[in-house]
Amino acid sequence: PLSYDWGALKTMIGTLQPTGNTNQGIGMAWGWLTLGTGAPFNAPAKDTANYTYKEAIILLSDGEDTGSLVCEDRVLDLARRTDAVIYAIGPRPKHVPREARLSLGRAGYLLAALARETGGEAYFPRSASELEPIYRRIADLTIDTSTRTVEEVVKAIAQKLKKGETGLTLHP
Repeated sequence: PLSYDWGALKTMIGTLQPTGNTNQGIGMAWGWLTLGTGAPFNAPAKDTANYTYKEAIILLSDGEDTGSLVCEDRVLDLARRTDAVIYAIGPRPKHVPREARLSLGRAGYLLAALARETGGEAYFPRSASELEPIYRRIADLTIDTSTRTVEEVVKAIAQKLKKGETGLTLHP
């Protein structure tokens, strides 16, 4: 559910651990779908006469892509052919077991490559406390905050999500 309890959200994100399957390809596909005006999200048509849009995807991953049926090269190829800028976040655990170091390197490579190929940035925080400045940086790069604060923009987006007025979506 949507929430303004920033502390609880930060705590929840801070508990992410790379377990089970992570499917970055499907995550990217869902991100791209939220930018379109067609099903399943049906974003409203863009008013290009009055606004300039910056399409962006924030890909937050908990680790190695272990569940994709699409190879990394295909995901990168699709990213290159879109107008969306990708901001990738791959939380880096404080203690990485020796056997996981290579795979985390591959995951980091994919996230960095997605960001680089689309003009975005990749971030690799070690704790949840590092996420707020990262999201502020992304907001500064993508949202005109000259008339509103980042918090006001986030609250406005959340209100529209509750009313179903935007193509944006939040996934647990």
